[in-house]
Amino acid sequence: MTATDSLDWAALGYTIHAAFTCIENHCLRVAKTFENGLDDTSWHRGLLDRMTLDIPEIRPALLDAGARRLLDELRAFRHVFRTLYSDRLDAERLRLTQGRFGPALEAFRQAHALFAAKVAAIRDGLEG
Repeated sequence: MTATDSLDWAALGYTIHAAFTCIENHCLRVAKTFENGLDDTSWHRGLLDRMTLDIPEIRPALLDAGARRLLDELRAFRHVFRTLYSDRLDAERLRLTQGRFGPALEAFRQAHALFAAKVAAIRDGLEG
């Protein structure tokens, strides 16, 4: 997607916002399923941090440091996007975020596939 006017910029911003929210909800489900809770303070950033942790006998890490860094940029953008009530979107910042959007989604897709394979291997080890 290439944004060329203010409506395109807004649509792109909303797309990035919605995609990151889906990723964050996935991470939240992982945390609640395997760890049974979250810290209430700064949980958006803390959730990404927690997803990089390999917790022995509980769960493998979902994200590596590179994926976490890319996703944190989307998280930061989403925060700005959500709180931009009367200001205009910064086109340059949105353009930079747009350039990182594809790599962040691909990093998450790969991280999820690896996580799912590790969880399946653990399950198979328990059953076998």
